[in-house]
Amino acid sequence: AASSSGGGYIADAWAVRRKGAHGDVAAIGAVLAVPLAYGCLYASTFGGSLTCLLLLILVSECWLGPGMSLLVEDVPTKSMGTQVALLLVCNQAVA
Repeated sequence: AASSSGGGYIADAWAVRRKGAHGDVAAIGAVLAVPLAYGCLYASTFGGSLTCLLLLILVSECWLGPGMSLLVEDVPTKSMGTQVALLLVCNQAVA
């Protein structure tokens, strides 16, 4: 929850100055997750691996808040409920 809320907060603050910030936050989170996944798998200690895993979860899950913001901005009001439900179902199916 902290990652999604943090990602949404950062994207909303950045969107005041730059259009498209919601998508950028999700892309930056995905790029930052790659070295952390490597560190999680190849850390020399168990504590290092868990630290990388915690940071991996924090940066890789930051897309949900900005994703919801994009839905609110771009999806017509009459289909909003269906689109939000579809996003959440797909998120749970992949996870």
